[in-house]
Amino acid sequence: MMLVGVLIVWSGPVCFAQKVAFNSKWVWEYQNDWLEADAYGHKGEFAAYHDSRSDTWLFTTDSYGSSSEMIDFMVGMPDGRYLICYTDHTGEKKRLTEQVSDMVEARKMDAQLLEEFKLNYREENKQKRFAENDKGLPQFTGEAYTVQFLKTSEKVTRYVADSKIDFLPVVFFNHMNGDAKLPVYFPTDVPLQQILLEEYAFFPDGKEIIIRLKEVSPVKRKVNLKLYR
Repeated sequence: MMLVGVLIVWSGPVCFAQKVAFNSKWVWEYQNDWLEADAYGHKGEFAAYHDSRSDTWLFTTDSYGSSSEMIDFMVGMPDGRYLICYTDHTGEKKRLTEQVSDMVEARKMDAQLLEEFKLNYREENKQKRFAENDKGLPQFTGEAYTVQFLKTSEKVTRYVADSKIDFLPVVFFNHMNGDAKLPVYFPTDVPLQQILLEEYAFFPDGKEIIIRLKEVSPVKRKVNLKLYR
């Protein structure tokens, strides 16, 4: 496995020389009929952890499964940087940071994304509740939109909701180099301050692709960045 990146000193809310706590666990369920039943990304669940104070995300094997055996965890930051903490073949704990330029560009293009959203998304006047917490109560109410694509034949319905949570570190996780990948690719055309709750794509041959936010629950999950040099 190859890890690609450049170590950068982070001057934001997350400091290398500290423990970082994450206070909510987000769980998604997914299905992709285009993949074989035993293929990574065909069907299942994955999770990531969010820190509401620094608006950073923690990704572990709960997120990327066994797609990268060397990586212990990653921390995704709002400015497009991912802190990668891993154990090398000698047992030494190391860290590096990769900048994902696509996320930086997405922030610059948010006004354009909003205009394209208004142009390509047709509101269906339907609502649906998502993401039960540990008490069984929904956390979000999504509005349904039909997405109109000019060059493809599938019918796509997305439920989105307004949110102050920065979701881009999740959306752009799979844009990093290296082997660690989420089992799904999130669409990158959802404007900032909105969160994708569900995407349902139906194809003429009957195949389906589904991404759905299943639950958001409070947790106490900590990682110790001091152990990684």
